[in-house]
Amino acid sequence: MSLFDDRERAFELKYVHDLEAAFRMRVIAMRDMARWAADRLGMIGADAEAYVSTHAHAVLMRDGSGLLLQRLAADLKARHLDVSERELANVYDGFCASALMRMQTLPDASEAGMVIRKH
Repeated sequence: MSLFDDRERAFELKYVHDLEAAFRMRVIAMRDMARWAADRLGMIGADAEAYVSTHAHAVLMRDGSGLLLQRLAADLKARHLDVSERELANVYDGFCASALMRMQTLPDASEAGMVIRKH
C-alpha cells in the first residue's frame, strides 16, 4: 500500500469511528432524556424502565431526538406538566454533553447504559 492508501484508510476508519461515537452518544442521551421524563411523570421502578425502553427503542428505529422530544412533550402535556420545546431541547443538550463525558470515561457502550435490542 502506498502512503496515500494508508492515509485514505485511516480517514475512513476515523469517519466510521466518529459516526459510531455520535450514535452511541445519542442513544445514551435519549435514554437519559426518557428517564428524566419518566421521573417528571412520577414513574418509578419497572414502569419507568418500560417507559424508557419503549420510547428510546421506538425513536432509534426512526432517527430521532426530535421525535423523542415530541413524544415526551405530548406525554408531559397529557399530565398537565407543560414544558416548553426550548426547555426540552436544553435538557436534551445537557444529556448529550453528559453522555459525551461518560463515553470518555467509560468507552464500553454497555457500561455507559447503552443497550440496543434487535427484533
